[in-house]
Amino acid sequence: MGLGNPQEDLFAFGVSKQDFEAIEIAKSENRLQLIDGKELVEVLTGVWTCGNGAHTPGSQWILIQGSNKTLISLCVDSAYLYKNIEEMIPIGSCVSKSANLSAIKQMKTTADVLVPGHDLLICKQFRNFEQQTRVYIIDPGCNSSSIGELEKSINVHEKLGNSNFNPHWLKPVKEFEYYGNQENDIRGKSSWISDSELKEKFLDTNLPVVLRQVKSQKRCFDWDLNYLREKCENNIVIVRTETNRLLYRQGKRVPIEKMKFGRYATQILEKQKCRKRYYLAACNVKKALPQVNDEVYVPSFVKKIHKGPFLWVAPEEHYEFCHFDPDDGLLIVLSGKKTVRVFPPRYVDEMYPNPLGSYGRTIQSQVDKIGSVPDLDMYPEFRNVEGFETTLQTGDMLYIPAFWWHQVCSDEMTLSLNIFWGSERFLEKVRYHPGVRKSFDFWLLNVIEQNRAFSSFLKVLADLNEQIRRFLYNTWGEMITEEFAEEIRENVIEYLLKSMKSSDVFYSEQMPNPLSSFPVPRAKHTQRLKIRGLMHRNGNGALKEQTFKR
Repeated sequence: MGLGNPQEDLFAFGVSKQDFEAIEIAKSENRLQLIDGKELVEVLTGVWTCGNGAHTPGSQWILIQGSNKTLISLCVDSAYLYKNIEEMIPIGSCVSKSANLSAIKQMKTTADVLVPGHDLLICKQFRNFEQQTRVYIIDPGCNSSSIGELEKSINVHEKLGNSNFNPHWLKPVKEFEYYGNQENDIRGKSSWISDSELKEKFLDTNLPVVLRQVKSQKRCFDWDLNYLREKCENNIVIVRTETNRLLYRQGKRVPIEKMKFGRYATQILEKQKCRKRYYLAACNVKKALPQVNDEVYVPSFVKKIHKGPFLWVAPEEHYEFCHFDPDDGLLIVLSGKKTVRVFPPRYVDEMYPNPLGSYGRTIQSQVDKIGSVPDLDMYPEFRNVEGFETTLQTGDMLYIPAFWWHQVCSDEMTLSLNIFWGSERFLEKVRYHPGVRKSFDFWLLNVIEQNRAFSSFLKVLADLNEQIRRFLYNTWGEMITEEFAEEIRENVIEYLLKSMKSSDVFYSEQMPNPLSSFPVPRAKHTQRLKIRGLMHRNGNGALKEQTFKR
Protein backbone atom coordinates (compact mmCIF):
# COMPACT_ATOMS: atom_id res chain seq x y z
CA MET A 1 0.00 0.00 0.00
CA GLY A 2 1.55 3.31 -1.05
CA LEU A 3 1.32 6.74 0.47
CA GLY A 4 0.95 8.79 -2.71
CA ASN A 5 0.44 8.85 -6.45
CA PRO A 6 2.80 6.28 -8.06
CA GLN A 7 3.31 8.54 -11.08
CA GLU A 8 4.31 11.54 -8.97
CA ASP A 9 5.75 10.13 -5.76
CA LEU A 10 9.08 8.29 -6.02
CA PHE A 11 8.35 6.50 -2.73
CA ALA A 12 4.94 5.14 -3.75
CA PHE A 13 4.53 1.46 -2.88
CA GLY A 14 7.81 1.60 -0.92
CA VAL A 15 9.96 1.58 -4.11
CA SER A 16 12.56 4.24 -4.87
CA LYS A 17 13.95 4.63 -8.38
CA GLN A 18 17.12 6.22 -6.97
CA ASP A 19 17.84 3.06 -4.98
CA PHE A 20 18.06 0.98 -8.13
CA GLU A 21 20.12 3.65 -9.87
CA ALA A 22 22.57 3.65 -6.93
CA ILE A 23 22.92 -0.12 -7.23
CA GLU A 24 23.68 0.11 -10.94
CA ILE A 25 26.27 2.83 -10.33
CA ALA A 26 27.95 0.78 -7.59
CA LYS A 27 28.00 -2.25 -9.88
CA SER A 28 29.59 -0.28 -12.72
CA GLU A 29 32.27 1.01 -10.33
CA ASN A 30 32.99 -2.50 -9.03
CA ARG A 31 31.77 -1.52 -5.54
CA LEU A 32 28.90 -4.01 -5.38
CA GLN A 33 29.42 -7.20 -3.39
CA LEU A 34 26.70 -9.85 -3.54
CA ILE A 35 26.34 -12.27 -0.65
CA ASP A 36 24.52 -15.56 -0.44
CA GLY A 37 23.86 -18.21 2.17
CA LYS A 38 23.92 -18.33 5.94
CA GLU A 39 27.50 -17.27 6.63
CA LEU A 40 28.45 -13.92 8.12
CA VAL A 41 30.33 -11.67 5.69
CA GLU A 42 32.44 -8.76 7.00
CA VAL A 43 31.57 -5.75 4.84
CA LEU A 44 33.40 -3.15 6.95
CA THR A 45 35.77 -3.45 9.88
CA GLY A 46 33.63 -4.68 12.76
CA VAL A 47 30.45 -4.89 10.64
CA TRP A 48 29.06 -8.16 9.28
CA THR A 49 25.91 -9.03 7.39
CA CYS A 50 24.10 -12.34 6.96
CA GLY A 51 21.54 -13.06 4.26
CA ASN A 52 19.38 -15.70 5.94
CA GLY A 53 16.76 -13.51 7.63
CA ALA A 54 13.90 -15.12 5.64
CA HIS A 55 11.53 -12.14 5.90
CA THR A 56 11.92 -11.90 2.13
CA PRO A 57 14.33 -13.82 -0.13
CA GLY A 58 17.82 -12.62 0.76
CA SER A 59 16.75 -10.35 3.63
CA GLN A 60 19.65 -9.60 5.94
CA TRP A 61 20.48 -8.97 9.56
CA ILE A 62 23.52 -7.01 10.74
CA LEU A 63 26.19 -7.78 13.33
CA ILE A 64 28.24 -4.90 14.76
CA GLN A 65 31.19 -4.99 17.14
CA GLY A 66 30.63 -2.27 19.72
CA SER A 67 32.66 -1.00 22.65
CA ASN A 68 34.47 -3.58 24.79
CA LYS A 69 34.13 -6.00 21.86
CA THR A 70 30.39 -6.35 22.50
CA LEU A 71 28.64 -7.97 19.52
CA ILE A 72 25.31 -6.33 18.70
CA SER A 73 22.81 -7.88 16.30
CA LEU A 74 20.47 -5.50 14.49
CA CYS A 75 17.71 -7.98 13.69
CA VAL A 76 15.95 -5.62 11.24
CA ASP A 77 13.05 -7.69 9.80
CA SER A 78 14.46 -11.04 10.91
CA ALA A 79 12.90 -10.55 14.37
CA TYR A 80 10.22 -7.93 14.86
CA LEU A 81 9.84 -8.19 18.65
CA TYR A 82 11.68 -9.41 21.74
CA LYS A 83 8.90 -11.99 21.86
CA ASN A 84 10.17 -13.51 18.60
CA ILE A 85 13.62 -13.83 20.17
CA GLU A 86 12.71 -14.98 23.69
CA GLU A 87 10.02 -17.48 22.65
CA MET A 88 11.50 -18.54 19.30
CA ILE A 89 8.35 -17.50 17.41
CA PRO A 90 8.72 -16.89 13.65
CA ILE A 91 7.81 -13.43 12.39
CA GLY A 92 4.38 -12.89 10.87
CA SER A 93 5.62 -12.46 7.31
CA CYS A 94 8.41 -14.74 6.14
CA VAL A 95 9.22 -16.97 3.20
CA SER A 96 10.09 -19.88 5.50
CA LYS A 97 9.30 -20.29 9.20
CA SER A 98 12.09 -22.81 9.71
CA ALA A 99 14.62 -20.55 7.98
CA ASN A 100 13.50 -17.58 10.07
CA LEU A 101 13.81 -19.58 13.30
CA SER A 102 17.25 -20.72 12.16
CA ALA A 103 18.26 -17.08 11.67
CA ILE A 104 16.95 -16.09 15.11
CA LYS A 105 18.82 -19.00 16.68
CA GLN A 106 22.02 -17.96 14.88
CA MET A 107 21.66 -14.38 16.13
CA LYS A 108 21.09 -15.57 19.70
CA THR A 109 24.22 -17.73 19.69
CA THR A 110 26.37 -15.10 17.95
CA ALA A 111 25.56 -11.72 19.49
CA ASP A 112 25.79 -10.41 23.05
CA VAL A 113 22.90 -7.99 22.50
CA LEU A 114 19.95 -8.41 20.12
CA VAL A 115 17.92 -5.41 18.92
CA PRO A 116 14.59 -6.38 17.30
CA GLY A 117 13.39 -4.35 14.36
CA HIS A 118 9.93 -3.22 15.50
CA ASP A 119 9.62 -3.34 19.29
CA LEU A 120 8.90 -0.29 21.46
CA LEU A 121 10.55 -2.13 24.35
CA ILE A 122 13.83 -0.95 22.80
CA CYS A 123 13.03 2.39 24.43
CA LYS A 124 13.07 0.68 27.81
CA GLN A 125 16.08 -1.52 27.18
CA PHE A 126 18.27 1.37 26.02
CA ARG A 127 17.81 4.38 28.28
CA ASN A 128 19.78 6.85 26.13
CA PHE A 129 17.38 6.13 23.28
CA GLU A 130 14.46 6.91 25.56
CA GLN A 131 15.93 10.28 26.54
CA GLN A 132 16.75 11.41 23.01
CA THR A 133 13.94 10.01 20.88
CA ARG A 134 10.28 10.73 20.37
CA VAL A 135 7.93 7.90 19.46
CA TYR A 136 5.68 8.52 16.46
CA ILE A 137 2.41 6.60 16.23
CA ILE A 138 0.69 6.92 12.85
CA ASP A 139 -3.04 7.45 12.87
CA PRO A 140 -4.44 4.43 10.98
CA GLY A 141 -7.26 6.60 9.62
CA CYS A 142 -4.91 8.95 7.84
CA ASN A 143 -5.48 9.35 4.08
CA SER A 144 -2.72 11.89 3.44
CA SER A 145 -1.47 12.09 -0.12
CA SER A 146 2.06 13.15 0.73
CA ILE A 147 4.71 12.65 3.37
CA GLY A 148 4.38 16.29 4.42
CA GLU A 149 0.64 15.99 5.05
CA LEU A 150 1.16 12.63 6.74
CA GLU A 151 3.51 14.18 9.31
CA LYS A 152 0.78 16.65 10.29
CA SER A 153 -1.45 13.78 11.40
CA ILE A 154 1.24 11.99 13.40
CA ASN A 155 0.53 11.67 17.10
CA VAL A 156 3.76 12.51 18.93
CA HIS A 157 4.25 10.94 22.35
CA GLU A 158 6.98 12.89 24.11
CA LYS A 159 6.94 10.85 27.28
CA LEU A 160 7.55 7.12 27.44
CA GLY A 161 6.85 4.78 30.29
CA ASN A 162 3.34 5.95 31.15
CA SER A 163 0.92 3.55 32.79
CA ASN A 164 -0.39 2.35 29.42
CA PHE A 165 3.01 1.41 28.00
CA ASN A 166 3.60 -2.36 27.97
CA PRO A 167 1.54 -3.21 31.08
CA HIS A 168 2.49 -6.16 33.27
CA TRP A 169 0.76 -9.37 32.19
CA LEU A 170 1.25 -13.11 32.41
CA LYS A 171 0.89 -15.58 29.56
CA PRO A 172 0.50 -19.36 29.92
CA VAL A 173 3.62 -21.51 29.75
CA LYS A 174 3.61 -23.94 26.83
CA GLU A 175 2.79 -27.47 27.92
CA PHE A 176 2.99 -31.04 26.62
CA GLU A 177 2.46 -34.58 27.84
CA TYR A 178 5.72 -36.37 28.56
CA TYR A 179 6.29 -40.13 28.47
CA GLY A 180 10.07 -40.29 28.77
CA ASN A 181 11.49 -43.46 27.26
CA GLN A 182 8.03 -44.77 26.29
CA GLU A 183 7.94 -42.64 23.13
CA ASN A 184 7.48 -45.55 20.72
CA ASP A 185 4.22 -46.59 22.38
CA ILE A 186 2.38 -43.28 21.99
CA ARG A 187 3.23 -42.03 18.50
CA GLY A 188 -0.43 -41.30 17.80
CA LYS A 189 -0.77 -38.64 20.48
CA SER A 190 -0.58 -35.05 19.23
CA SER A 191 0.07 -33.41 22.61
CA TRP A 192 3.21 -35.32 23.63
CA ILE A 193 6.84 -34.24 23.26
CA SER A 194 9.93 -36.41 22.88
CA ASP A 195 13.32 -35.87 24.51
CA SER A 196 14.84 -34.74 21.20
CA GLU A 197 12.07 -32.18 20.56
CA LEU A 198 12.27 -31.00 24.16
CA LYS A 199 15.99 -30.38 23.77
CA GLU A 200 15.68 -28.60 20.42
CA LYS A 201 12.67 -26.39 21.20
CA PHE A 202 13.17 -25.57 24.87
CA LEU A 203 16.40 -26.71 26.53
CA ASP A 204 18.70 -25.34 23.80
CA THR A 205 16.65 -22.17 23.32
CA ASN A 206 16.33 -21.40 27.04
CA LEU A 207 12.53 -21.40 27.26
CA PRO A 208 10.35 -22.77 30.09
CA VAL A 209 7.95 -25.63 29.41
CA VAL A 210 5.42 -27.67 31.41
CA LEU A 211 5.39 -31.46 31.09
CA ARG A 212 2.04 -32.88 32.18
CA GLN A 213 1.04 -36.23 33.66
CA VAL A 214 4.52 -37.70 33.86
CA LYS A 215 4.45 -41.49 33.73
CA SER A 216 6.92 -43.26 36.00
CA GLN A 217 7.06 -46.35 38.17
CA LYS A 218 9.17 -44.56 40.78
CA ARG A 219 7.73 -44.70 44.30
CA CYS A 220 8.08 -40.93 44.86
CA PHE A 221 4.84 -40.24 42.97
CA ASP A 222 3.01 -42.15 45.72
CA TRP A 223 4.65 -40.26 48.58
CA ASP A 224 2.57 -38.54 51.22
CA LEU A 225 3.60 -36.98 54.53
CA ASN A 226 2.47 -39.97 56.58
CA TYR A 227 4.69 -42.29 54.56
CA LEU A 228 7.71 -39.97 54.73
CA ARG A 229 7.22 -39.42 58.46
CA GLU A 230 7.14 -43.16 59.03
CA LYS A 231 10.34 -43.70 57.02
CA CYS A 232 12.33 -40.64 58.16
CA GLU A 233 10.77 -39.51 61.45
CA ASN A 234 14.02 -39.01 63.37
CA ASN A 235 16.10 -37.57 60.53
CA ILE A 236 17.40 -34.07 61.26
CA VAL A 237 16.45 -31.52 58.58
CA ILE A 238 17.03 -27.77 58.18
CA VAL A 239 13.80 -25.77 58.02
CA ARG A 240 13.34 -22.12 57.10
CA THR A 241 11.50 -20.02 59.67
CA GLU A 242 9.55 -16.73 59.72
CA THR A 243 8.44 -17.47 56.16
CA ASN A 244 5.16 -15.59 56.68
CA ARG A 245 6.94 -12.23 57.04
CA LEU A 246 7.62 -9.53 54.45
CA LEU A 247 11.42 -9.73 54.72
CA TYR A 248 11.25 -13.41 53.82
CA ARG A 249 8.97 -12.77 50.83
CA GLN A 250 11.58 -10.27 49.61
CA GLY A 251 14.43 -12.75 50.10
CA LYS A 252 16.13 -10.46 52.63
CA ARG A 253 15.76 -12.55 55.77
CA VAL A 254 15.92 -16.35 55.65
CA PRO A 255 16.58 -17.68 59.17
CA ILE A 256 16.80 -21.44 59.68
CA GLU A 257 16.20 -24.01 62.38
CA LYS A 258 17.15 -27.66 62.76
CA MET A 259 14.39 -30.09 63.71
CA LYS A 260 13.36 -33.71 63.26
CA PHE A 261 11.48 -34.41 60.05
CA GLY A 262 8.71 -36.05 62.08
CA ARG A 263 8.11 -32.86 64.04
CA TYR A 264 7.81 -30.77 60.87
CA ALA A 265 5.48 -33.29 59.22
CA THR A 266 3.28 -33.42 62.33
CA GLN A 267 2.87 -29.62 62.34
CA ILE A 268 1.41 -29.81 58.84
CA LEU A 269 -0.63 -33.00 59.24
CA GLU A 270 -2.26 -31.74 62.43
CA LYS A 271 -2.66 -28.23 60.95
CA GLN A 272 -0.92 -26.63 63.87
CA LYS A 273 -1.08 -22.85 63.82
CA CYS A 274 2.71 -22.53 63.68
CA ARG A 275 2.95 -24.50 60.41
CA LYS A 276 2.78 -21.38 58.22
CA ARG A 277 5.92 -20.00 59.86
CA TYR A 278 8.04 -22.90 58.60
CA TYR A 279 9.10 -24.26 55.23
CA LEU A 280 11.13 -27.38 54.48
CA ALA A 281 13.03 -26.18 51.42
CA ALA A 282 15.93 -27.60 49.39
CA CYS A 283 16.24 -30.70 51.57
CA ASN A 284 18.93 -32.86 49.96
CA VAL A 285 17.26 -36.26 49.70
CA LYS A 286 20.47 -38.28 49.43
CA LYS A 287 22.06 -36.67 52.51
CA ALA A 288 19.09 -35.87 54.76
CA LEU A 289 16.58 -38.59 53.79
CA PRO A 290 18.68 -41.51 52.51
CA GLN A 291 15.91 -44.02 53.33
CA VAL A 292 13.90 -42.82 50.31
CA ASN A 293 16.70 -41.76 47.97
CA ASP A 294 16.24 -44.77 45.66
CA GLU A 295 12.58 -43.82 45.15
CA VAL A 296 13.36 -40.45 43.51
CA TYR A 297 12.54 -39.88 39.83
CA VAL A 298 15.06 -38.25 37.48
CA PRO A 299 13.83 -37.93 33.86
CA SER A 300 15.97 -39.16 30.99
CA PHE A 301 16.65 -35.70 29.54
CA VAL A 302 18.46 -34.57 32.72
CA LYS A 303 22.04 -35.41 31.78
CA LYS A 304 24.27 -33.61 34.27
CA ILE A 305 23.03 -32.81 37.77
CA HIS A 306 24.63 -29.80 39.47
CA LYS A 307 22.83 -30.21 42.81
CA GLY A 308 19.99 -32.30 44.22
CA PRO A 309 17.48 -33.83 43.98
CA PHE A 310 15.87 -31.80 46.78
CA LEU A 311 12.58 -32.29 48.62
CA TRP A 312 10.28 -29.32 49.30
CA VAL A 313 7.32 -29.63 51.70
CA ALA A 314 5.14 -26.52 51.74
CA PRO A 315 2.05 -25.73 53.83
CA GLU A 316 -0.96 -24.33 52.03
CA GLU A 317 -0.77 -20.66 50.96
CA HIS A 318 3.02 -20.55 51.22
CA TYR A 319 4.55 -17.71 49.15
CA GLU A 320 8.17 -18.25 48.12
CA PHE A 321 10.21 -15.15 47.29
CA CYS A 322 10.86 -14.43 43.62
CA HIS A 323 14.44 -15.22 42.59
CA PHE A 324 16.61 -16.78 39.93
CA ASP A 325 19.07 -19.67 40.17
CA PRO A 326 22.36 -20.05 38.26
CA ASP A 327 21.34 -23.52 37.07
CA ASP A 328 18.66 -25.06 34.90
CA GLY A 329 15.92 -26.22 37.24
CA LEU A 330 13.27 -28.92 37.09
CA LEU A 331 10.32 -28.68 39.49
CA ILE A 332 8.35 -31.92 39.94
CA VAL A 333 5.07 -31.86 41.88
CA LEU A 334 4.54 -35.18 43.69
CA SER A 335 1.27 -34.21 45.36
CA GLY A 336 -0.67 -31.00 45.82
CA LYS A 337 -0.85 -27.87 43.69
CA LYS A 338 1.48 -24.95 42.94
CA THR A 339 1.13 -21.76 40.91
CA VAL A 340 4.39 -20.61 39.32
CA ARG A 341 5.24 -17.32 37.60
CA VAL A 342 8.40 -17.06 35.52
CA PHE A 343 10.08 -14.02 33.95
CA PRO A 344 12.83 -13.85 31.28
CA PRO A 345 16.43 -13.20 32.38
CA ARG A 346 16.71 -9.97 30.37
CA TYR A 347 14.83 -8.25 33.20
CA VAL A 348 17.25 -7.27 35.95
CA ASP A 349 16.62 -3.68 37.05
CA GLU A 350 12.89 -4.11 36.46
CA MET A 351 12.79 -6.93 39.04
CA TYR A 352 14.45 -4.79 41.74
CA PRO A 353 17.03 -7.35 42.90
CA ASN A 354 18.45 -7.08 46.40
CA PRO A 355 21.70 -5.06 46.49
CA LEU A 356 24.91 -6.58 45.16
CA GLY A 357 26.59 -8.50 47.96
CA SER A 358 23.38 -10.08 49.26
CA TYR A 359 24.28 -13.53 50.52
CA GLY A 360 23.26 -16.87 49.10
CA ARG A 361 23.40 -18.71 45.78
CA THR A 362 20.34 -17.05 44.27
CA ILE A 363 19.42 -13.49 43.32
CA GLN A 364 16.20 -12.39 45.01
CA SER A 365 13.64 -9.82 43.85
CA GLN A 366 12.27 -7.29 46.33
CA VAL A 367 8.89 -7.18 44.56
CA ASP A 368 6.24 -8.73 46.82
CA LYS A 369 2.77 -10.08 45.95
CA ILE A 370 3.77 -10.69 42.34
CA GLY A 371 0.74 -12.84 41.59
CA SER A 372 -1.83 -10.42 43.00
CA VAL A 373 -1.21 -6.73 43.66
CA PRO A 374 2.49 -5.77 43.51
CA ASP A 375 3.25 -2.26 44.77
CA LEU A 376 3.85 -0.41 41.49
CA ASP A 377 4.39 2.87 43.32
CA MET A 378 7.33 1.29 45.13
CA TYR A 379 8.47 -0.75 42.08
CA PRO A 380 7.25 1.22 39.03
CA GLU A 381 9.51 -0.50 36.47
CA PHE A 382 7.91 -3.85 37.27
CA ARG A 383 4.88 -2.75 35.23
CA ASN A 384 7.05 -3.23 32.13
CA VAL A 385 7.82 -6.88 32.86
CA GLU A 386 6.18 -9.59 30.76
CA GLY A 387 6.08 -13.08 32.20
CA PHE A 388 4.42 -16.47 32.17
CA GLU A 389 2.22 -18.36 34.61
CA THR A 390 1.23 -21.98 35.08
CA THR A 391 -0.45 -24.22 37.63
CA LEU A 392 1.21 -27.54 38.45
CA GLN A 393 -0.57 -30.51 39.99
CA THR A 394 0.38 -34.07 40.89
CA GLY A 395 2.64 -35.58 38.22
CA ASP A 396 3.46 -32.28 36.47
CA MET A 397 6.98 -30.93 35.84
CA LEU A 398 8.19 -27.43 34.98
CA TYR A 399 11.52 -26.75 33.29
CA ILE A 400 12.86 -23.41 34.60
CA PRO A 401 15.88 -22.31 32.53
CA ALA A 402 18.92 -20.95 34.33
CA PHE A 403 18.70 -17.27 35.32
CA TRP A 404 14.93 -17.09 34.73
CA TRP A 405 13.15 -15.37 37.61
CA HIS A 406 10.45 -17.51 39.22
CA GLN A 407 7.98 -17.11 42.06
CA VAL A 408 6.11 -20.12 43.48
CA CYS A 409 2.91 -20.24 45.54
CA SER A 410 1.59 -23.43 47.12
CA ASP A 411 -2.18 -23.37 46.66
CA GLU A 412 -2.48 -26.37 48.99
CA MET A 413 -0.10 -28.51 51.01
CA THR A 414 2.40 -29.71 48.43
CA LEU A 415 5.24 -32.20 48.16
CA SER A 416 7.66 -31.52 45.34
CA LEU A 417 11.14 -32.37 44.12
CA ASN A 418 13.55 -30.21 42.23
CA ILE A 419 16.83 -30.82 40.47
CA PHE A 420 19.48 -28.24 39.57
CA TRP A 421 21.26 -29.30 36.41
CA GLY A 422 22.84 -28.10 33.19
CA SER A 423 21.69 -28.82 29.65
CA GLU A 424 24.28 -29.94 27.10
CA ARG A 425 24.87 -26.42 25.75
CA PHE A 426 24.79 -24.78 29.17
CA LEU A 427 28.05 -22.80 28.98
CA GLU A 428 27.29 -21.68 25.43
CA LYS A 429 23.90 -20.46 26.62
CA VAL A 430 25.41 -18.56 29.55
CA ARG A 431 28.04 -16.86 27.42
CA TYR A 432 26.13 -16.02 24.25
CA HIS A 433 22.43 -15.70 25.10
CA PRO A 434 21.99 -11.91 25.61
CA GLY A 435 19.35 -12.14 28.33
CA VAL A 436 21.11 -14.92 30.22
CA ARG A 437 24.47 -13.13 30.00
CA LYS A 438 22.95 -9.99 31.50
CA SER A 439 21.67 -11.89 34.55
CA PHE A 440 24.83 -14.00 34.78
CA ASP A 441 27.00 -10.87 34.96
CA PHE A 442 24.83 -9.52 37.78
CA TRP A 443 24.95 -12.86 39.62
CA LEU A 444 28.74 -13.09 39.39
CA LEU A 445 29.22 -9.50 40.57
CA ASN A 446 26.99 -10.41 43.52
CA VAL A 447 29.42 -13.23 44.38
CA ILE A 448 32.34 -10.81 44.00
CA GLU A 449 30.66 -8.43 46.46
CA GLN A 450 30.06 -11.30 48.89
CA ASN A 451 33.84 -11.87 49.01
CA ARG A 452 34.99 -8.25 48.76
CA ALA A 453 35.31 -7.49 52.49
CA PHE A 454 37.29 -10.64 53.30
CA SER A 455 41.09 -10.48 53.59
CA SER A 456 41.33 -13.46 51.23
CA PHE A 457 39.94 -11.22 48.45
CA LEU A 458 43.48 -9.92 47.81
CA LYS A 459 44.50 -13.44 46.82
CA VAL A 460 41.37 -13.74 44.67
CA LEU A 461 42.41 -10.60 42.75
CA ALA A 462 45.99 -11.81 42.40
CA ASP A 463 44.77 -14.90 40.56
CA LEU A 464 41.44 -13.66 39.25
CA ASN A 465 41.19 -15.57 35.95
CA GLU A 466 41.98 -18.89 37.58
CA GLN A 467 39.76 -18.13 40.58
CA ILE A 468 36.83 -17.45 38.23
CA ARG A 469 37.45 -20.65 36.27
CA ARG A 470 37.71 -22.80 39.40
CA PHE A 471 34.68 -21.20 41.01
CA LEU A 472 32.50 -21.84 37.95
CA TYR A 473 33.88 -25.37 37.59
CA ASN A 474 32.84 -26.15 41.17
CA THR A 475 29.46 -24.54 40.45
CA TRP A 476 28.66 -26.29 37.15
CA GLY A 477 31.21 -29.06 36.68
CA GLU A 478 32.50 -27.52 33.44
CA MET A 479 35.71 -25.58 32.86
CA ILE A 480 35.14 -22.33 30.96
CA THR A 481 37.56 -21.21 28.28
CA GLU A 482 40.38 -18.74 28.86
CA GLU A 483 38.60 -16.29 26.56
CA PHE A 484 35.38 -16.43 28.59
CA ALA A 485 37.35 -16.08 31.84
CA GLU A 486 39.09 -13.00 30.44
CA GLU A 487 35.74 -11.45 29.46
CA ILE A 488 34.47 -11.98 33.00
CA ARG A 489 37.71 -10.64 34.51
CA GLU A 490 37.48 -7.41 32.49
CA ASN A 491 33.89 -6.92 33.64
CA VAL A 492 34.83 -7.55 37.29
CA ILE A 493 37.82 -5.17 37.20
CA GLU A 494 35.74 -2.44 35.56
CA TYR A 495 33.07 -2.83 38.25
CA LEU A 496 35.57 -2.79 41.13
CA LEU A 497 37.31 0.33 39.84
CA LYS A 498 34.01 2.18 39.47
CA SER A 499 32.84 1.18 42.96
CA MET A 500 36.20 1.37 44.79
CA LYS A 501 36.10 2.85 48.29
CA SER A 502 38.67 3.50 51.01
CA SER A 503 37.58 0.45 53.03
CA ASP A 504 38.51 -1.94 50.19
CA VAL A 505 41.48 -4.20 50.90
CA PHE A 506 42.91 -3.26 47.49
CA TYR A 507 42.36 0.51 47.87
CA SER A 508 45.24 2.82 46.97
CA GLU A 509 45.30 6.61 46.71
CA GLN A 510 48.59 6.64 44.80
CA MET A 511 47.65 4.30 41.97
CA PRO A 512 44.84 5.11 39.51
CA ASN A 513 44.40 1.39 38.90
CA PRO A 514 45.62 -0.55 41.95
CA LEU A 515 44.11 -3.75 40.54
CA SER A 516 46.78 -3.84 37.83
CA SER A 517 49.61 -4.22 40.34
CA PHE A 518 48.88 -7.75 41.55
CA PRO A 519 51.50 -10.28 40.39
CA VAL A 520 50.53 -13.66 39.02
CA PRO A 521 51.11 -16.11 41.91
CA ARG A 522 53.50 -19.00 41.50
CA ALA A 523 52.05 -21.10 44.28
CA LYS A 524 49.57 -23.89 43.70
CA HIS A 525 46.07 -22.59 42.94
CA THR A 526 43.55 -22.68 45.79
CA GLN A 527 39.94 -21.67 45.27
CA ARG A 528 39.16 -18.67 47.46
CA LEU A 529 36.22 -17.19 45.56
CA LYS A 530 33.09 -18.77 47.00
CA ILE A 531 29.39 -18.22 47.62
CA ARG A 532 28.84 -16.82 51.10
CA GLY A 533 25.82 -17.43 53.32
CA LEU A 534 24.21 -20.43 51.67
CA MET A 535 22.26 -21.32 54.79
CA HIS A 536 21.32 -18.06 56.48
CA ARG A 537 20.67 -14.38 55.76
CA ASN A 538 19.86 -11.68 58.28
CA GLY A 539 17.49 -8.75 57.87
CA ASN A 540 19.46 -6.83 55.22
CA GLY A 541 20.18 -9.83 53.03
CA ALA A 542 23.72 -10.21 54.37
CA LEU A 543 25.37 -12.96 56.34
CA LYS A 544 25.35 -12.96 60.12
CA GLU A 545 28.74 -11.77 61.35
CA GLN A 546 29.60 -14.84 63.39
CA THR A 547 28.99 -17.29 60.53
CA PHE A 548 32.30 -16.66 58.77
CA LYS A 549 35.62 -15.51 60.15
CA ARG A 550 37.20 -12.68 58.24
